[in-house]
Amino acid sequence: GGAPGLGRGRYMPAALSGCRLLAPTAAGGPCLGVLHDARARTYTGVIAVSGAAFALLEVEERQRRIAAWSALLSSLAREGSAVHRLQWVERDLPGEPSELSAHMTSCLAVPPDAPAARSYAEVVERAGRLTRSHQVLLALSIRADRSTREIRAFGGGDRGACGLLSREIRSLQSALFGAEILVQGALAPRMLAGVLRQAIDEWPTGTPGDAMQADGVRAQGSTVSAG
Repeated sequence: GGAPGLGRGRYMPAALSGCRLLAPTAAGGPCLGVLHDARARTYTGVIAVSGAAFALLEVEERQRRIAAWSALLSSLAREGSAVHRLQWVERDLPGEPSELSAHMTSCLAVPPDAPAARSYAEVVERAGRLTRSHQVLLALSIRADRSTREIRAFGGGDRGACGLLSREIRSLQSALFGAEILVQGALAPRMLAGVLRQAIDEWPTGTPGDAMQADGVRAQGSTVSAG
């Protein structure tokens, strides 16, 4: 089935020609948004992740985490892997001014009505409107014509492909935890629709406070393809 928010009641954007947004059902209802590209024969799910301030870590710790990430990529690119591609994307998002103000309030060492506190609060209020935050997404794809047997084992067709993709997404989440990368979760259908629309729509809609809203894809990372 489809998910609201993308290509409904309007033309499908040219960048997504031949694509459908699927919402495979699970025991608890739809849980993973899947982008199906009929021309490329791929099914893609997306995970939101974050990590520590890498540049501030000790050299040994940075090397250890790089090795863990390298091992994760190697496991995905192994012979016979169902994973067709793993891609990371960094998005630049509008910040939430209230979060900055709340943090300042919680850290005050003087009364809120003190002159120093009021002065600092004014600076924070002005800065809050300019704050930005970053979101990192990992997009994992499988390809139908390379995983025919496994897809058939999950029921075949879209159902089987989504089942296989869900398995690989869960496996990737476990591997990310092992590499000490914070997993915020796989994007549900509506969230994935919002990410796609905000990335490609010339006149995006939505509220500035929407956590999944972006003013465009600021930077796109490298891809790792299996076989």
